[in-house]
Amino acid sequence: MDAAESVLRAGYKLDRYELLCPIATGGMATVWLARLRGKRGFEKLFAIKTIRTELVEDQRFQEMFLDEARIASGIQHPNVAQILDLGEQDDVLFIVMEWVDGDALAKIRKLLGKRGAKVPIGVGLRVLADACAGLHAAHELRDDKGEPLEIVHRDVSPQNILVASTGAVKVIDFGIAKAHNRKQGETRTGVVKGKIHYMAPEQVKKGRTVDRRTDVWALGVCLHELVAGRLPYDGDDDVEVIRKLMTDEAPPPASGIPDPVARVLERSMALDADARFPTAAGMQRALEATLKELGESTTSEDVASFLRAELPELSRTRREVVGKATDEARERGTPITEARESGTSRVATRRREEDVAFAPTVMSEREPAIALRKRKDGAATSASVALDQEPLRIPKKSRAWLWVLLLLVGAGGGAAYRWPAQARRVLGALGLPGGTAPVPTGPATEIRSVAQPAPPPPSPIPAPSASPVVPTSAAAPSGERARGSSEPNAKPHPSEHEPIAEPPPARSAATAAASATAVPVASASASASSPLAPLPPSSAAPAGSGATPSPSASADDDPNNPYNN
Repeated sequence: MDAAESVLRAGYKLDRYELLCPIATGGMATVWLARLRGKRGFEKLFAIKTIRTELVEDQRFQEMFLDEARIASGIQHPNVAQILDLGEQDDVLFIVMEWVDGDALAKIRKLLGKRGAKVPIGVGLRVLADACAGLHAAHELRDDKGEPLEIVHRDVSPQNILVASTGAVKVIDFGIAKAHNRKQGETRTGVVKGKIHYMAPEQVKKGRTVDRRTDVWALGVCLHELVAGRLPYDGDDDVEVIRKLMTDEAPPPASGIPDPVARVLERSMALDADARFPTAAGMQRALEATLKELGESTTSEDVASFLRAELPELSRTRREVVGKATDEARERGTPITEARESGTSRVATRRREEDVAFAPTVMSEREPAIALRKRKDGAATSASVALDQEPLRIPKKSRAWLWVLLLLVGAGGGAAYRWPAQARRVLGALGLPGGTAPVPTGPATEIRSVAQPAPPPPSPIPAPSASPVVPTSAAAPSGERARGSSEPNAKPHPSEHEPIAEPPPARSAATAAASATAVPVASASASASSPLAPLPPSSAAPAGSGATPSPSASADDDPNNPYNN
C-alpha cells in the first residue's frame, strides 16, 4: 500500500464495518466512527482504530498495534474500553472497539478552564477512583497458564481516560503498554515512551524497573491537574521536565487543596517508587476514603448530571456529528468496499454488494401469506417491485414405500408362524441364519424303485420216517445254539424226533448288496416323506431246533429280513 495515499474515507467498508467519520487522531493511529449493519434494519456503532497512513509500512508500529489488540482484548472490566475484533484489509490493520458516547477527561477540563472553572473535587475523585479500578484489572491480568503478564499502561493521562454521558469511566489506548507477551520486546535504550509531563522518574532513568507503580505516579499527576488546575511541572518544556525527573527534583506542592487530597498526592507522586501506593487498588481505596472524609458521596450518576448541566454542548455536538455521518451513509447507499489501480492513481469505486444479508427483507402486503424474494444483483429491493402473491407451498414427500415395506414384513412374519418347516427350508435355500439344509430327493426315489426280493415260500414238512434223527445240537447252527442257550426265558426243547426244516435258499450276492444299500436310504427317505412299509412276517423257527426264538431275536437274526443290516 502506498503510504502517501489512503483509501480510508467516509463510506469505505472494512470487512463488515462501514466508516462514517474520523473522531480522533493520535501519534500513530486514527479513530473512526463506524457502523455495522444487519438484517431488518439492525445497526450498531463501533469505534475503529487504524494505523496512520504514513506509518502503515513501518513494521515497528504494526507490532505495537498488534500488541495493543492482544493485551487489551484480555482485560474484562467495566472501566476499560473493550477490544472486540482485529482485522486487516487492503494492508490496513484495524481494531474494533466499543463505542463510548462521551469525551476525554482532557477535553472536559479544557472547556471548563476556558470558562474559568475547574472540575469539582468530588467529580474528579470519582473519575480517578474508577480509572484506578480499570488499571488495577489490567495490572492483575494473567495468561492461560495463570502467570501474571505484569502489564503497565505507561501512557496514563487525561487524554486516555474517557467519561461517557452516563458518567461511566473508560481507560483506553494500551498501544505502548508493557507486558511479557509483547512481540516487540523491551523498549530500546534511549527511547522514551509516553507523555513527558506524566512520566515517572524511573521511565527516564537508565536501568530502572518500570512496573505498576509507574501508572500510580501518572494517576497522581492527573489528580494534581484536576484539583490544582495545572500540571506539577507547569511551564517547563519537555527537556526541563526530564532534567528535573533525572535529578529527583520534586514538583512544588499544590496550594489551595484539602489536606486529605494533598496526602494522596504526596504518596502517589513520591520520587521513590517504594514510597508510593503499591497498587492502583490501594490508591482507589485512598480516594474513596478521601471522598468520605470530605463528605462527598459522588457517584457515576452525579458525574453524568454535572456534564449535562455544565457542558451540555458536548453531548449535543456529538449527537449532531453522529447523526450527520449516519444520514450521509444512508444517502450513499452501498458503501465503498474496494479500490483499484488506474494508471498511477488509486480510484475508489463503488460496487454492488454480493452478499444479500444486508438487503432489507421484502414482505408481501397480503396477510398472512408472506412472500420472500431476493434480487439477483443483491441490491435493496424497492416497494415498486412486483411481489409474488401466492403463498409458499412446501411439497409433501410420499410415504407409500414405507407402507409397502411394512406390509411385506408383516406377511413374511405371518407365513413363518403358520408354516415354520417351509419357512426354515426357504431360509436355508437362501443361505440365511435359522434355515435348514434341503434334503436331496432324486437318489432316494431311484433306490426306492428297486424291487425287494420276495421271501421264499416255506418248504413242506415231510412225513416222519424211520431214518435216524440228527440231534438238535448237531443240526442247529452254532450261532443259534449259543443264543438259544443264553436266553434266560428259553423254553424247553421240543421232542428230539421232530423233523428238521430245510434252510431257506441262499440269496445271491447282488440281491444282498441291493438290499443292504437300499434299506438305509429308504428308511431315511421314509422318515422324511412317507411312513415305513410294514415289516414282513418273521419266518418260523427251524424244525427240530428244539427252541423257540425270542421276539427280539427273531427279527434281527432272520437273514430274509430286508431291514436287517
